[in-house]
Amino acid sequence: MLVEWLSVQAAAVRRVIERLEPAAPRRDLPPSDDVARLLFENGFDAILVVGPDGTVVRVNRTAEALFGMRAAELVGSPIETLISLPDDASEEQQAAPEKRRGAGPYEVVGRRAGRLIDLEMTVNTFATVEGTLRAACLRDITDRTARRRELVHQATHDALTGLPNRVYLGRSMRHALDEARSDGTPVAFLLLDLDRFREINDTLGHRTGDLLLEKIALRLESPLTSGDTIARLGGDEFAVVLPNTGLERAREMAWRLVRKLQDPFQVEGMSLPVDTSVGIAVFPDHGGTPEALIQRGDVAMYAAKRERSKVAVYDPEHDYHSKRHLALTADLRNAIKNDQLSLHYQPKIDARTGRTVGAEVLVRWRHPEHGDVAPDEFIPIAEQSGLIAPLALWVLQTSLAQCAEWRARGVEIGVCVNLSARNLLERELPATLESLLSANGLPPGYLGLEITESVIMEDPGKALEVLTEISDLGVGISIDDFGTGYSSLGYLRKLPADELKIDKSFVIEMDRSPDDVTIVRSTIDLAHNLGMKVVAEGVESPQVWAALKELGCDYGQGYLFSRPIPAEEFGRWHGAGGWTLRAREA
Repeated sequence: MLVEWLSVQAAAVRRVIERLEPAAPRRDLPPSDDVARLLFENGFDAILVVGPDGTVVRVNRTAEALFGMRAAELVGSPIETLISLPDDASEEQQAAPEKRRGAGPYEVVGRRAGRLIDLEMTVNTFATVEGTLRAACLRDITDRTARRRELVHQATHDALTGLPNRVYLGRSMRHALDEARSDGTPVAFLLLDLDRFREINDTLGHRTGDLLLEKIALRLESPLTSGDTIARLGGDEFAVVLPNTGLERAREMAWRLVRKLQDPFQVEGMSLPVDTSVGIAVFPDHGGTPEALIQRGDVAMYAAKRERSKVAVYDPEHDYHSKRHLALTADLRNAIKNDQLSLHYQPKIDARTGRTVGAEVLVRWRHPEHGDVAPDEFIPIAEQSGLIAPLALWVLQTSLAQCAEWRARGVEIGVCVNLSARNLLERELPATLESLLSANGLPPGYLGLEITESVIMEDPGKALEVLTEISDLGVGISIDDFGTGYSSLGYLRKLPADELKIDKSFVIEMDRSPDDVTIVRSTIDLAHNLGMKVVAEGVESPQVWAALKELGCDYGQGYLFSRPIPAEEFGRWHGAGGWTLRAREA
């Protein structure tokens, strides 16, 4: 009988109490059966006693409160109508009661007033003359599980976009690969990296960047189907796992995601264009572990950036480029140290006189094994490896020494050197420039520095401070590639710049593109209104040069005048009259 079991439980509790707190026998306690009933009815936990047929045969008051039902409604109910296992129940929980190890506790789901509640359950089995009974002790843990789920969600999801994070991605990839091995199916992994997002973030502020990322995440989710996983890995990197997907569908999905981001995003009244590069790696062809697929997707993504193809599939040849990258880093260090680089000079032509008034300095590297290494390849290597500071110092020292040599021969031409963000943010830069000019006996006006918009916006406050000190020395400052970034005109007005260089992408086809003419005209007018001169890059035809002069452009650079050439050849070119002579002959 149930009373028999309860009496045993009550006696056991009393024995424990007596051991913990010895006391004289009490004469006023009720009979043991009554104690058992009191414990049953007023216990902290809800108790459902279930008969051999799986229906409830007895409940206590706490159970009535827990389920929001009277005892008469609970008794006779099949236990499965009151509680069930959660969707994520363990195998042990799902096992038949007789196969379970121990009494619990188990987490189950209960139903109260039409809604689900989370419960913790322990089960005790006992034999009576009526058959085997089970007593389920239940406790409401809804608040506790809600907090736990929230902590799990925080640990596995990105706080900004709500997408899964790197931790979740790893679990998803392992699960997908396990199923793929079992089924013999492929799994595709896509790694997406936004192009120039950092420039947007730094220029317009982190709030704008965060709002943009939220909108990007929503667009990236829309093409995916059930079973696909998209995650934000951090910064401007996203990843997609496509189970049961081969190379062709992976490539289709990659292009679909690229197209999803093509239309500009409207953020706080601004229209922001976003491009992305996607790398693809497929199991089992490109790797058998999550780590291998992520690494090879990353390699493919950088190949897409390097080749400007937007989408690239992993190829072992890409690994060659990665190994080449590492090798070139070590070789570049030696090249700077051992004076193995060279400088080329491209003349800057005065639009009024046709005379050469300066030369832009461009660094070149002829590698003994790899041949000519393009600046687009080794300059990023220098920036990433910390070699940009010694590289810039070498360029400044060498070009200023060359400028001093020209001046000694009566060639009054200054040089203009390109600087990166790392260079510009060095506090000792103004002092270094002053020292180098003095060592070569050159007035400050013989040196100019070219700074791109994105470099300036890396740290606008510090950049303005350093540029002001440089300008106070008398060194010229030119804003390079104007029109390709996101810098504000308000900030541009504060810069102590002397020149604005119009990017060649707006100049080369001026004779065939009215839109380009409009952009160039507006830029020239803007620069002049700000008290700056204008240099047009990419001048390759007499027609474009004539149009630029008509618009009031001050200087020009481009293949029409000369390609970048070594110092010795530049000296001969200038000595032979340079562009002035050619213009006169024309």
